[in-house]
Amino acid sequence: MNILMVDDEPIVRNAIANMIQSMADYYDVLTAEDGEDAITKLKKKKFDIVITDIRMPGVDGLKLAKYIYETHPKTYIVMLTGHADFEYARTALQYKVVEYLLKPTSMESVKDIINNIEMMIKSRRSKSEIDRLREKNLLEKRVQDLFYEMPVPYYDESLFPEFQSIYLFSITMKPEELRKKTIRFSIKNIISDVMNELGTSIVVVEESHLSTVLFSYEDQSKQVEEVLKNISSAIEQILKRSCEIGIGGVSDQLHEVSELYKKSLMELGLYKEEVSVENGKSNDSIHRLIRSVIEYVEKDYSKEITLTSLAEQLFVNPNYLSSLFKNEMGVTFSHFVTKTRINKSKELLRETNHKIYQVCKMVGYTDQAHFSKVFKAFEHTSPYEYRENNKPQQKHSQ
Repeated sequence: MNILMVDDEPIVRNAIANMIQSMADYYDVLTAEDGEDAITKLKKKKFDIVITDIRMPGVDGLKLAKYIYETHPKTYIVMLTGHADFEYARTALQYKVVEYLLKPTSMESVKDIINNIEMMIKSRRSKSEIDRLREKNLLEKRVQDLFYEMPVPYYDESLFPEFQSIYLFSITMKPEELRKKTIRFSIKNIISDVMNELGTSIVVVEESHLSTVLFSYEDQSKQVEEVLKNISSAIEQILKRSCEIGIGGVSDQLHEVSELYKKSLMELGLYKEEVSVENGKSNDSIHRLIRSVIEYVEKDYSKEITLTSLAEQLFVNPNYLSSLFKNEMGVTFSHFVTKTRINKSKELLRETNHKIYQVCKMVGYTDQAHFSKVFKAFEHTSPYEYRENNKPQQKHSQ
């Protein structure tokens, strides 16, 4: 932590500076003999804390505080003053002076003030990091929306980094490897580190791959090709695993990102154009994400299932997944889950001797009355009546 001690009295200045320096090895304490000297040092170096006397010739403590307030807003100011000048020093509140030290000061007072400010600095840096991560996550979601052609007003060009060109590529490896969070996290970090110098890179993690969008001020096609080799080599050296890279290409239009994304997945064999078939869709014509959703619901219909939890597992935006499901299947996700449960309950009612309350629990319902109500809404009959009307024919002995 960088601290500047300002006082025109050498004995006071050096005594307090030495006192602070003795408190922690990581404190870097410099001194200035007056306000003018302090401003000169502030122009050359950033300081976390400036401790300044109020009464100094030329540029006094108030003028120095005003300068720091206007030019170094993240620097904390501590005013050093005597009892006679305390009320005068209080006028510096407008310059965000955070603490006051009364002369003569004790080591305990100095230590308490420095510790309090250090805690404020750590808190501010922590909040800044949280805000940065939140903004980065939001930007990743915006880019993911571009992949799936989410229309305006879901995104606006002003929400994205400035660019002249957009470059996109995707990376995949063996599914069992990519399922590991540590592997996905490491690949994402490798890509971000290597792409950093070319512009603003956004890495979106999905179920079977990671896709990177580079926003650049110029066409980086040639540089990116070299960078991709470096990424592949880094993954092989650091993670001891091989990867495949699908190149989507370059564009200067946001609305073309979806086509670049599809192209990159096609190169990896992860995307197929939908093929319409008579009397509905074949399994291959259903979007891969929706196939994953269907498989999950058909396997775990007895558990609590939410679209949000599935979206998290598939690394996609919940709004996008909801919209895609409706477009692909013609019904909402909620309707599909309910229909799956009712179909399974019909099978159990026909082919087993389980009591209705047991069937209710087996298909994911905790309230039998609610289950019966939903069943009747779909089948226009109660579970009991359905079982009675669909009993297997008994064979009569000769």
